[in-house]
Amino acid sequence: MDFDHQFIPAHKYDAKYSYKQDFGYFPGWASIGGIIVGGENRDGNANVKFRQEDTLRRIMDRMKSELGVVIERFRADCGSFSKEIVRTVEERSNTFYIRASWLFQSLRGVSQP
Repeated sequence: MDFDHQFIPAHKYDAKYSYKQDFGYFPGWASIGGIIVGGENRDGNANVKFRQEDTLRRIMDRMKSELGVVIERFRADCGSFSKEIVRTVEERSNTFYIRASWLFQSLRGVSQP
């Protein structure tokens, strides 16, 4: 399962201004093999971590309870790197990959045993 947020420009009355320098929405999408299996809408100015743990928990639990799908691998970008999100994903998938490039950069100077 892959999870990411995708900015959708929109000039509706309730659309919020985003760091993408436009008004719109910023839904989170879960997909498997390029097929969307879940998504939830968010305001354009919402931080990517805002309520993401709730979104992932609902999508992943529906995948298992309604479809009987076991999530073998989960992948997300650094917007999913938080203690709560890692805990939720770890409990609901066999393997997960969450990019944390700033962490890698900070570890470069650490010597390996």
